[in-house]
Amino acid sequence: MEHIKANGIEIAYEITGAGPPIVLCHGGEADHRNFFNFAPVMAESFTVIAYDQRDSGETTNGTEPYTSRDLGKDVGALIEALGYDRAHVFGTSFGGVIAQEAVLNCPEKVDHLILSVTWPGPERPVTDEFYKLALSEKTLETTRTYWQMFFSRDFARAFPEEVHARMQQVVFPRSREQSARRGYANSTFNGSDRLPSVRNPTLVLSGGDDRIVLPELPRRLAKLIPGSRHVVLEGIGHATTLENPCRVTEEIRRFVTP
Repeated sequence: MEHIKANGIEIAYEITGAGPPIVLCHGGEADHRNFFNFAPVMAESFTVIAYDQRDSGETTNGTEPYTSRDLGKDVGALIEALGYDRAHVFGTSFGGVIAQEAVLNCPEKVDHLILSVTWPGPERPVTDEFYKLALSEKTLETTRTYWQMFFSRDFARAFPEEVHARMQQVVFPRSREQSARRGYANSTFNGSDRLPSVRNPTLVLSGGDDRIVLPELPRRLAKLIPGSRHVVLEGIGHATTLENPCRVTEEIRRFVTP
């Protein structure tokens, strides 16, 4: 991992590939390893910048609370610090919240915006089934059930050990204080009133078998952003890049290629 000062913190990142730059914003429970099987596929066409958000991986930040806007500004500051005028920005789940804040706060730094299985705020975005599992005491058995929720039903049934292996690789353990800071940034996010101002080309991706995010929220997100395109990835669950990195890459290439 490389480290660079940006927006008052030290951000850890990895760069691979060649081509137009794209910043990858990982999900809430992960760090940059969220993209361990996605970044190599994307690197065939893009300069891929996978970084650790605040309270994630090797990124260093203080103990003060922060907001989703701060996390979005981190993306713009990272793009600038790395010497790029602008970059495509991809965000998945909570990373999609951060990607929204990046385009809302630093629109000049964002080329194309890709939002995967995410929500516009401020309502609770997840299904009741997932919410109960997320709050439950985790045994080995319930952890396996919880992790399977991130994948489509078919994939989870066919490859239960692969689900476990992939999730073990991407989940980053956090202290209670770290989780609380990230939880605050998530719970206070509301982009609904601001998203109609977005003018950057935007692609919204839904998982056709997403069992975590309420299905109407990506649709509403796409309606809020003028001119955005909404694509449903049929048969794919919430962890779109983990489950089918080639399909997600295909949609991104199609979207950003003139």
